[in-house]
Amino acid sequence: FLTVLVNDRAIGRVNITGSHGVKSNLHDIPAGLLKPGFNSVRLVAEQRHRVDCSLKATHELWTQIDPGATGLVLPDDDVGIADFSDIAALLPDGEGALPIRVVLPPRTGTTAIERAVKAVQVISLAGRFQQPTVDVGSPAAGGNGINLVVGTAEQVAGVLPGVAFGAVPGARVIVLPPETDRRTTIIVTGRTDNEVQVALASMTAGEDLRGSPEGLRAASAFPGYRVEGGQRVRLRDVGLISQEFSGRLFKAAFNIVMPPDFYSADYAKAILDLAGGYAPGLSNHAQIVVSVNGRNAVSQKLPKSSGDVFRENPIPLRLGALKPGLNRIEIEAQVPTAGDAECDAIKSVDGRHRFLFLDTSELILPQIARIARMPDLAVTATGGFPFAGGAGRALIHVPAPSGETLGAAMSLAANLALAAGKVIDFGMTLKTPEPGSGPTIVVSPFTAIEPSVLKAVGLDEEVLAKTWRTMIDQPLPDVHENLTVYQALSRQRLILQRNYPAACHIPGFGGQLSQVAQPGTRKSDAVEPIKTIGAAIRTSPETTPSGDGTRDLMSEWNKDIKGGAKFMERVSAALDGVWTGALDSVGAAQTWFGRQLEQRAAPISSETPLVIAQGFADGASNDIRMVVTAPSAELLARTVPCLLDPRMWQQIAGRMSVLHPGEAVVRDVPVENARLVPTQPLSVGNVRLIIAGWFSLNIKAYVGLALVAALLLALTTTMFLRNVGRKHEC
Repeated sequence: FLTVLVNDRAIGRVNITGSHGVKSNLHDIPAGLLKPGFNSVRLVAEQRHRVDCSLKATHELWTQIDPGATGLVLPDDDVGIADFSDIAALLPDGEGALPIRVVLPPRTGTTAIERAVKAVQVISLAGRFQQPTVDVGSPAAGGNGINLVVGTAEQVAGVLPGVAFGAVPGARVIVLPPETDRRTTIIVTGRTDNEVQVALASMTAGEDLRGSPEGLRAASAFPGYRVEGGQRVRLRDVGLISQEFSGRLFKAAFNIVMPPDFYSADYAKAILDLAGGYAPGLSNHAQIVVSVNGRNAVSQKLPKSSGDVFRENPIPLRLGALKPGLNRIEIEAQVPTAGDAECDAIKSVDGRHRFLFLDTSELILPQIARIARMPDLAVTATGGFPFAGGAGRALIHVPAPSGETLGAAMSLAANLALAAGKVIDFGMTLKTPEPGSGPTIVVSPFTAIEPSVLKAVGLDEEVLAKTWRTMIDQPLPDVHENLTVYQALSRQRLILQRNYPAACHIPGFGGQLSQVAQPGTRKSDAVEPIKTIGAAIRTSPETTPSGDGTRDLMSEWNKDIKGGAKFMERVSAALDGVWTGALDSVGAAQTWFGRQLEQRAAPISSETPLVIAQGFADGASNDIRMVVTAPSAELLARTVPCLLDPRMWQQIAGRMSVLHPGEAVVRDVPVENARLVPTQPLSVGNVRLIIAGWFSLNIKAYVGLALVAALLLALTTTMFLRNVGRKHEC
């Protein structure tokens, strides 16, 4: 079954019949359930294998949701938004992106562009939009996205002729509903430039949220719950809910966002303190596995064959497994029983609950070291550093301004603001920044960038010219292709099967959409707030209403399990626990060896039309340059939306990342000699953590220092003992 919950209330259930292909369903939302503002929508899958009852078979069960055809069906008389506070209600396009058309007045200067850059960031943050994409031009039509105009009333009237937006007695933010020939339009205006600045400052970036309690929790945890270290985070606050589970494999996952200057190393441990329980009669393979960013971090046996219920079950996690920015933590409970080998479908459906997960579980984070490592594109992509939080004002350098390059620059600025969680004060410059200018983003075709800037980030102008010679100033084929209905449906199915971002389909670069669909599918990598595989679940808070009043899940499980435990089962549990230490050691060794694998360098080729690289200018620790470049302005405008798709953006790493749009992958060149960049005053406690972290990452230096200390101790002890005690003369 697939259950749809709105604000944690089930509104519909659908049979999952994958063998019958794509299926559409409509569910009525009861009146009054949706609240003004943010609301929570959750999909829960309950799935069973038809043939194989093994634990491995549960990994074959998956359900794919078509995001382009899934959502709310609004009434025909819906007139859209009329106030900026409702900006989050704007509809994205079929790819999940929010198109923003920036309409610039004629003879626009850098000050007007800076205002547009800030407005784009505010809109993206206020609406919690995951993928804003910006272009520059005349007002656009269509039901998705917005037109944005920032300027004086006279300038606005010049770019929106015939549009009545009322009198402008002072600073104003005006929202015009969509028309047949015009998107929803946001106007930031005033009589003078100073009043335009006041209007821009009055736009809020979504600090005061409205909505249901469930919706507000979901909004605060999207795309991840921001943490600072030295705190306890309830898993209820990151989007998880209490569940009773009756299958073999249970999964729950959540995202947290570490500070961009978090120093990732094994100088401390985070604790995942689980609350819940498990039923008696589980096999000796039953365990809880916690993965961090796709790698198994720790496993813990469920040793008691008599079952157990616990409010506190601390599971230590290596702090070095976390990284600055977005992190995904997955909790997996493998709870097979000996009876699963019988493959009895009736027992599987009517079986009792095997695992209890309570949303009162907590993630306990220790104090963390705060210092940034640069260059590192992953830190920039997931935390906005050094452009957010760095010393001084960040700059955007566009040496060859055009509609394409300005749109790409604004798109990057909006996504960096989303990563940082705040508006970044960007300055705009058309001239090459002087040494000491601070962190700078350079967005332009490589032919317009100074060779010294390319060299600072590890790019060679001659190599780029030789590699991209066939694409320089070469017009691209029309993106609109004449496809039959059958071809369009086949392409859409291929996009879903391969989790391929439609924005990455660029004619002339081959790739997945140019291939004939092959048999077989691949599971989508889309992030799911909660995923359960292999059995029916029942979602509820720890204390949940029932027909007789209020159910206390903890008390019920304590009564069922601890009241019925037998002496022999306890003895068996003790014997099962003997293997726990050895298995945990093997798991730790596997994790260590996995970290030793290094990525290969990603060469630039004719199939890689976009490069993003980072480095220091003139050796100054604060002069960090990030260059985003392509063979031409047209390719820059076409490829940046592909790069900003969340599935691609999360792949950015190293000192250089190269986009392969045809294969929908980003390959990176690892950082060889990263520098530590201070981000705040170095207190004694912070310095101690930084030193401990550095030694944990540099084992040879730690061992060498320990040997030197031991040698010095031996020498000083020897010298001291020579002069102590009674001397005997012969």
